[in-house]
Formats: sequence, structure tokens, C-alpha cells
Amino acid sequence: MSEERIAALEREIRNYGVAVRILEKQVERRTFIPNAKVPLFSKDAKQWLKYKKPNLRASTWSVYEGHTRNHFGDLDDLKVNLIDTARVEKFITERQLEGMNILTLRKILVTFNQIMAYAVRHGYIDYNPLRDAERPRGQGEIVEKPIRILNPDERHESGGSKRA
Repeated sequence: MSEERIAALEREIRNYGVAVRILEKQVERRTFIPNAKVPLFSKDAKQWLKYKKPNLRASTWSVYEGHTRNHFGDLDDLKVNLIDTARVEKFITERQLEGMNILTLRKILVTFNQIMAYAVRHGYIDYNPLRDAERPRGQGEIVEKPIRILNPDERHESGGSKRA
């Protein structure tokens, strides 16, 4: 057997050990859910929307529904438990690179956070990965506006002193 094959098997055994420890912790905390019962993100989002509808204004619900329909396509086919902090940060980075307005992105993240909180409440995942994700910030562009000096009459009208 080659050294490469031996190294590959050793990595596989280490990964298996890590997976077993994770499962043991989930069983111990009574949070283990068989993979077959964990819903896809799209199904969880639909359940969340259905849950939220009676408690929201129609306009707010339609905004949330639009977010789930238009912005989470790359997450729809993932099981909720596979969405981790790294995947959330990748989602944020991709949207920023596409040129999405930061305010829009923040609103979408509010929806995303609520969907994942719903998954936590229903026991599909242990924690909400959006809590640990780095939130988008503005680029800090400084827009210089020309300074306009008021004449004495304008200063007097605005309540400034009469001295020149």
C-alpha cells in the first residue's frame, strides 16, 4: 500500500472520529436528529413564512416572502444543518461582490436570521450560524462635499452671530 493511500486512510479515520464525537455530543444534549428528518432550507423557510403570516402586516409578510423567493436560491437545496457560519459569510461576501446595496443585504440577513432561529426552536440545528457571522459593513467611502461659506445675512438668518 502506498504512503499516499495510508495518509488518506489516516485522515479518513480522524474525520470519522470527529464525526462520532459530534454525534455523541448531540445524543448527550438530546439534540440529535436523524439526517432524514432535517428539512431543506427551502422547506424550513416555507414553514417559517406560514408560522409568521398571522402575526405580520401583509406588506411585511410580502417582503419576507420576496426575500425567501429571490435571494436564497443557492441555499434552497441544502439541509438546514449544513448551513454553518462559513457558508453564511460566503453568502454575504457573494452578495457584496455582486454589488448588492448594503442596506438591502442587511434586510435580507434579518430574514435569514429569523429563518435559522426558527430552525433552532424546532430542534433542526443546535445554534444559529448567523449569530457568529461577520456582518457586512460599509466600505467607508468618504464623500467630500464642497464647503459653502455663509454671508453675514445668511448667518444672521440661521441664528449665527453677527460678527464677521
